[in-house]
Amino acid sequence: MQVENVGAVLVGTVSAIVRLDHRLCGHPLLPAFLFRARLAAIRTQATTDGQLVDPFRLVAVLEGLPLRQPDDPEDRMLQHDASWCAYDLYAWLAHPGSRRQRSINAAMRAIEEEDPGQGILLQAAEAYYRWIWKQNRRRAPMRAALVKAWQEAGLFAAPVPLTAPAAFRPDASTDRVEWIACFLHELQVEAMRFDDLLSRMEYAWTFARRAVRGQRSTSRAGLVVDLLMLHPLASATGIAHCTGLSINATLQILERLQGQGIVVEVTNRSARRLFAMRAFEGISDCIRPPQRRSRGKTTRGEGEIVTSSFSTAQSRVRRDELPPLDYTDLDHALAAADRAVASFLTTLEGDQQDVPSPSSGNPPIKRVTFE
Repeated sequence: MQVENVGAVLVGTVSAIVRLDHRLCGHPLLPAFLFRARLAAIRTQATTDGQLVDPFRLVAVLEGLPLRQPDDPEDRMLQHDASWCAYDLYAWLAHPGSRRQRSINAAMRAIEEEDPGQGILLQAAEAYYRWIWKQNRRRAPMRAALVKAWQEAGLFAAPVPLTAPAAFRPDASTDRVEWIACFLHELQVEAMRFDDLLSRMEYAWTFARRAVRGQRSTSRAGLVVDLLMLHPLASATGIAHCTGLSINATLQILERLQGQGIVVEVTNRSARRLFAMRAFEGISDCIRPPQRRSRGKTTRGEGEIVTSSFSTAQSRVRRDELPPLDYTDLDHALAAADRAVASFLTTLEGDQQDVPSPSSGNPPIKRVTFE
């Protein structure tokens, strides 16, 4: 690919980035967009790195929910590896910590060492090419450094995870000019996908707000919709705390929105229920269903007895079947204590007999030893 083609791709990339940044500036859904954009970026990054991750499972991991596990041990191992890969990629973008931050700083220095006169996009592309194809270093630190570099250069006001992970697909060229053109093209494609994601979020928000329109002026159903748009998962207790409503009133609003197809319940349990917008309904497939605990009561029907599997007659141990306890060591210890107390009392009585009367001379001295 010629340099002229690189210039044409660069113009298209800049146009897509400027459009996306202009739409995100001051947008009320910006926090929710950044979270959704990170999920999309992590899925593409993991696919490029050879892992198939489920973004909904990552949300369940971040929320600390019990995960549904496959029956096959090998499938459980693969799913665990994929979940850890997704969590690690999310940490690089959202919460790097001190250890990851040192690697990110090294990647930032690699970008700063390139010629700044060619612009931040070409500067980052040159650094990325050298970082991977020349130095054979990890991609995750450079991806996080790109997000920071876009902000410092003024391309984005927010930390948009624009990293072009598809530039490292298996058929990607290792030629410098061709790879830089491919990297710029993937940045443009990813920016357009994020622009489409923002449009879909705006449509879902507008549809949900329109569904709660026409209620009383004191109704806070619109505020509940806003909170669910900003947070991937929310409980009735958390929403009630933010809106000032009672938990029962919040549940009534959530159940009404659920009946309208706007909100879904992802936990399917009677207590500590979690709700989400329709876009996150896939989380329910990743969460382990609640285990109903039996109290051990039996229900007698016609010729059948239903008992709990944890309290069957075969698993119970009767008290009379327990082995008798051996108190021999305890009896010996108590007998030794009784002998020590008796010896002490005998010695004390002997000392009282040796005490002289006040009219006598010097009292005799008697040494008392305790064995």
